[in-house]
Amino acid sequence: MKRMTVPVSEYTSEEIAMVSPDALIFDVYTEMHELGIRHVPVVKDGTPVGIISDRDIPLAAFGAEGNDILACQVMSPAPFSIGKETAIGLVAYEMSSKKIGSALVLNDDGSLYGIFTTTDALNALVELFHESKNF
Repeated sequence: MKRMTVPVSEYTSEEIAMVSPDALIFDVYTEMHELGIRHVPVVKDGTPVGIISDRDIPLAAFGAEGNDILACQVMSPAPFSIGKETAIGLVAYEMSSKKIGSALVLNDDGSLYGIFTTTDALNALVELFHESKNF
């Protein structure tokens, strides 16, 4: 289990899409669909202020009148965020116990470093099994 103490940054997706709070939700949906992603951070002035998941968008569209819904109206504010040096085992435990699909990974200054998703956690688990030769 020694491998579970590595920093979460080793398995974090660094090249991520981001949207502004005033982005139209239709545009957010289109970008998420084109990129094949399920979570997108909402960032203002370089600082994450929320997150939108693929499950949030249909809920917003259900009551929508036109395409004038903004990301800030749909996002979950104060998303689960952790420092990039946080142990991956701790992050995976928190995500599992709270049923969270992603964590925003932050630099020391609070800016967005990347996003750690359940897929990233599974990739880490697969690597752990490969290293232990129990796969």
